Amino acid sequence: MFKLEGTDEDVLIYGISKTVDSICLELIESGKVKDFRMLSRILGLNGKNSEKNLWTWRKKNVGIPIKALKRLSEISKKDLTMILEDAQVGRRRSKHKFSNPRFNEMKAYLAGIISGDGNLQEYFIQITDQYEENLKLTKDLFYREFGVPVSLRKITENKYVIEICSKLIVDYFADILKIQKHTKQNQKVPEIIQHGNEKIKIAYIRGWMDAEGNIEDWHRDKIHQYVRINFKIKDKNIVNWISEELMKNSITHNVRKDKEGMYRIQIASKKSVLRYYNKIGFTFPKKKSRLYLLLKGLGLVT
Repeated sequence: MFKLEGTDEDVLIYGISKTVDSICLELIESGKVKDFRMLSRILGLNGKNSEKNLWTWRKKNVGIPIKALKRLSEISKKDLTMILEDAQVGRRRSKHKFSNPRFNEMKAYLAGIISGDGNLQEYFIQITDQYEENLKLTKDLFYREFGVPVSLRKITENKYVIEICSKLIVDYFADILKIQKHTKQNQKVPEIIQHGNEKIKIAYIRGWMDAEGNIEDWHRDKIHQYVRINFKIKDKNIVNWISEELMKNSITHNVRKDKEGMYRIQIASKKSVLRYYNKIGFTFPKKKSRLYLLLKGLGLVT
């Protein structure tokens, strides 16, 4: 259930148009209010075209102000938490400008994170991970680059989520970087990254690897220890592009398609793993420290 905490007048609620429509009709049919025009005034949605505005909020799901929902809860005698059962939270579009409007390595990195672990919706972005400290870092990066507050919460025992409720930022990643909303099918590397400099490309790859990469270590016997870096997703285009960039940086690897239809990159040789560590690496604290400690155990780093 959606929980409403620390809200203010700028908060908008999405995903509950059917519930609001049902309550509005109940109020009119019961005689508590005369019509939608009167209900608009009661809910504080009055204006030159208040009836049309209420119709838009009911039918088009463009975001209902929390103040209106609180009044609706009071006059209908329905628990606000029930109304918000399937809700999503957002905010009125901010007039602020980005802290750093120039496209840079950090925005390229965040594009990789969103493409892998993120969920780009119409009015907000969600990014999930099993480690809170990884998302705390991502949260700080978003604030540094865009200057907007980011919420972080725990959703299950081993899963955390950050939410960026800004239509401005959603449009930036959707319109400028061409990251698709609502789906992860047929993803492509943004042109601004394909034509960017080496640092931009490496930052984008690091974002993908933080999101979808993993580190594997295993022992053939008591003496021989191996470290491998794995990366797998469904999108062949992304895998092929990352593979080409790895080869340009002399990071040898294998590419194959598994039984589940996933495309996998595996960096297996010590020389290539070390080169990956020095050239690309990880930003997420858990993965960064794990790779360092494994390479240190092999005597490859100090």
